[in-house]
Amino acid sequence: MNDNIFIKVIIFFVHLFPVIYSQNASTYIYSCNRPGVVALTYDDGPSQFTPRLLQTLKSKGVNATFFVLGVAIIKNGPDALKAAYKGGHQIALHTNTHPHLDSLSKAAQITEMTNVQQVVYDSIGVIPFYMRPPYGECGSECKQTMRSLNYIVTLWNDDSNDWRVGSETGNKQPQTTLHFKNLYGPIAKANPKTDSFIILQHDTDETTVNLAPDIIDAIKEKGFTFDTVAGCIGNNTPPPYKKNNNDSIANYGNNVTNLSLNNTTNSNITNSSNNATDSNITNSSSIHTSFATRLINDYILAIAGISITLGFL
Repeated sequence: MNDNIFIKVIIFFVHLFPVIYSQNASTYIYSCNRPGVVALTYDDGPSQFTPRLLQTLKSKGVNATFFVLGVAIIKNGPDALKAAYKGGHQIALHTNTHPHLDSLSKAAQITEMTNVQQVVYDSIGVIPFYMRPPYGECGSECKQTMRSLNYIVTLWNDDSNDWRVGSETGNKQPQTTLHFKNLYGPIAKANPKTDSFIILQHDTDETTVNLAPDIIDAIKEKGFTFDTVAGCIGNNTPPPYKKNNNDSIANYGNNVTNLSLNNTTNSNITNSSNNATDSNITNSSSIHTSFATRLINDYILAIAGISITLGFL
């Protein structure tokens, strides 16, 4: 094989890189695309604490995004979910039973999503566009599955780690202080003219709900405003809910291909091991692989594959 063919192969992949980048970018969201905006997100609910959180959000004039579990809706009833939806908050999906999606077959991943989607639809009559994988785990196969189902995978760049802090039992002050420090630390260092955040919390945690007023006030004092995830990523991108079950990400053109990549590599990103729903869920120590790492790995594997095919290795 001569050098000219090898050079052509390299040029081919150099031109292919933006395509791979765009395809990956279209399915992962880490932060708001609008500077100065914060999206408060709450996972694993609804819970017994959700109604009180909704009261706080209403009093503060803040709309949040709730990534709900099908089993939590069935266990606790749909009233809090209905109240959140009617209150203008975004409802998104967090699977049905909170599994490690990467450990499931494609069929099982689909079942998890279709089940929670059905529970949400039966409760409030909408089909969410956005989902968050439990533990932040959604590798290449999971990503392909979510894309085939037309879900936008939503992660975060600010983790409260409230599941580590625990609910308010025993000595409350250290828990409250740690939670606030975890969440507000990255924001304290940020510039609202250039930075934005999607904050991970859990409305199943009482400390989280108790701290909500102080957290909102502190973020406002820093100069940030609030919006839902769908609202904070900018105009002309997929809305919170599908028009129907056949509504596709592709219907919104190229506007979704570069969502929220401006903050994915900055020092404000906090890594989380997992987000536990309750004592029945086993804690995981897995570290979330970043978008950039996944992208580089895909690119290297592609080059290695074509090189082997052409006999260069």
